Amino acid sequence: MNKSICLLPFFLLAGGLTFGQTPDIKSKYLSAEELRRNYRFQEAISIYKEILETSGDASMNKAVVSSIANCENGLSMLEYGARPKVYGSAVVPLKDFFLYYPDISDSTWILVPPVLNRNKKDYPINNVLMNNAGGDVIFFSAQDADGKWDIFNIKIIHETKWSNPEPLTTLNSQEDEILPYISRDGKKLYFSSNGLSGMGGFDLYVSYWDEKRKIWDTPQNLGFPYSSPDDDYLFMDTESGEFSVFASNRECGSRDSIKLYKLGFESNPVKSPVISNDEALWISSLHGGSYKKEESRSESSDTIRANPETSEYTKMIKEFRKLQSEIDESIRQINSNRALLSSVGNEEEKASLAKKIGEDEMILLEKQSKLAASNQAIQQREMD
Repeated sequence: MNKSICLLPFFLLAGGLTFGQTPDIKSKYLSAEELRRNYRFQEAISIYKEILETSGDASMNKAVVSSIANCENGLSMLEYGARPKVYGSAVVPLKDFFLYYPDISDSTWILVPPVLNRNKKDYPINNVLMNNAGGDVIFFSAQDADGKWDIFNIKIIHETKWSNPEPLTTLNSQEDEILPYISRDGKKLYFSSNGLSGMGGFDLYVSYWDEKRKIWDTPQNLGFPYSSPDDDYLFMDTESGEFSVFASNRECGSRDSIKLYKLGFESNPVKSPVISNDEALWISSLHGGSYKKEESRSESSDTIRANPETSEYTKMIKEFRKLQSEIDESIRQINSNRALLSSVGNEEEKASLAKKIGEDEMILLEKQSKLAASNQAIQQREMD
């Protein structure tokens, strides 16, 4: 929406950052950026550090330091990679890509009114908000005088009267936060940012509503492959709760288009290390299917090694999902026995079945308590 989200050709962007540098440094920077965008983070870091040793340009060094941080974030994110089920993708016009998202009942996308965002410039992406009929809070992004984008909300005061815009200070960074989307239950706020911890470009984030403190909690990166070194926008779950949809320019050859991805929804996906940059490229392409390493291709220097923390996290997720399946089966069995109870004529059998139901319900309560504790432990691990 400002110059930082224009989908300019890569060489133009790099050329702007390397203005005033020698051809050798320009070439090195272009090479490092290309490696970063292809998940070859270790190799990119080596070149960035070479540039820092020879460059005397402050703006260049600032950009390089930021790129090193993005690479280090990328390496960490690849230790906890998800493999979502891919249901399809479509290339759509960039300007109005949000119009191709699934319909949500009683809601519509509208341009942010000028009274909330007075900047009149033309941007590659329209600045929109989701207007929920009957909703009492609206979230949107707007610019300050310097062109920086932040997330705000307004709250209904009386009928058609709304409050003044309030910035969501726990979400906004020193750079841009755009395209906020609130979940149907009002407990999750998704948005895109190029100023929080990520791989570079715009990454996808979620913040959870803290009911006790009445604030939006520290944003969490949705992680790989939802976030990538390219620009990723507007994550949302469909109304049915079966799918997730987001947009990305990671595979777009045209600056006027963007790609929508439809993935299977998973509340707690199993995450495990991505073994190499080749696998990272395969997963991030979101073509679906399983990655098969080519025997003829040598192992990349960016091979990710599983560490104990990663293995422990994966184990936690698997145990959580196993416990969740056991609870679902217990509920089905209890409901079946309750239905059977009304048809049992023998009092002794009836008493025995009632006792069985009571015992199963006590076990179910224990499992549900364990599930809640497990979920809390997983969320804390993800925050860490």
